Amino acid sequence: MRFPFETIDSVDDYRSAAWIMIVQAFVHGTSRESELGIDADAVRESFIEGTALTPEERSNYADEPATALTDAKQSLYGQMREVLRSDEKLLQDDYPFTLSFDPQAKLVIKETVGAAGLAYIWRAAFALVSVKVLQLPKQEKNDFDTQSEKLFELFATLALGGRASGPVWYLGRHRSVQKLLRSLEELCKTLGSGEVQEVGKLRAYVKNSNDGGVDAISLYAPNGTIESGTSAYLLSATVQASNRASKVIGDREKKRFRKLFRSEPLIAMHGALAIPFEQDERDREYCADSDSIYMDMDSIYRFIRRISAENLRQAWSRHIILSVRCRINHLARSAI
Repeated sequence: MRFPFETIDSVDDYRSAAWIMIVQAFVHGTSRESELGIDADAVRESFIEGTALTPEERSNYADEPATALTDAKQSLYGQMREVLRSDEKLLQDDYPFTLSFDPQAKLVIKETVGAAGLAYIWRAAFALVSVKVLQLPKQEKNDFDTQSEKLFELFATLALGGRASGPVWYLGRHRSVQKLLRSLEELCKTLGSGEVQEVGKLRAYVKNSNDGGVDAISLYAPNGTIESGTSAYLLSATVQASNRASKVIGDREKKRFRKLFRSEPLIAMHGALAIPFEQDERDREYCADSDSIYMDMDSIYRFIRRISAENLRQAWSRHIILSVRCRINHLARSAI
């Protein structure tokens, strides 16, 4: 699966330009702004149409199209550089590239890229596919979508661990209710309370679920200590672009999840919604109304960076990070 990027045809596509540089640098080790494919006529026209110009300035650009193109590129690249600078500031030491300007923007992949950096790289590829700047044949698109859904679940699970500061059980990996119940048995043992239900006594709609409608569950342990009655966060991670109200874990979803227990563990259940997009006020309102925390993509980067050294040594986080690296490497190999 090679990455056939569409050309940049507007000065407003500066985010897409940044995402292309990110993906190219990950796949090839380095990328420069001069390597971006742009439609010169379209970019120049978009610059002229989108800029407040006097009649004289518009006439000058018409007489000197090369000057208009130079100014259009400066606008496009200038905004793109600000995106890259802002991202570097957000991720700090976890930014996966060395960013330099000589004078053009240049990205060089670092020798070691952590989980937050991998999330950043994946998000760039996912965004390019979403806005159709990266267009793939049907089968390859299906493969990319399948990998992306699972990758985002993994990144969101790591972020949930950073947010709650306690242990995490990734339920999205299970393929049967029996394996799900084994994970919940571990949860009960950790808490010292609760018993899972016998498979034969589960309701049909619960028995046929491999994750109980929950992608992951994490316990709140701010000081590394889990207290009786602590908060537990039930994760719903979705790559759905809109209409996400049904993805929020509310009372109905919690009631369904409780059916997996014969006697409930002593925890206060809360929801958690994770999305790979910028903050959306409607999502925040849905979550507030359903006693659910909300994680947009910037929050996910921050919470992954907050995972403690102790939690990074735990089996759950090592397993997730290994799965992330395998899936990311699969996409990278397919693109070369």
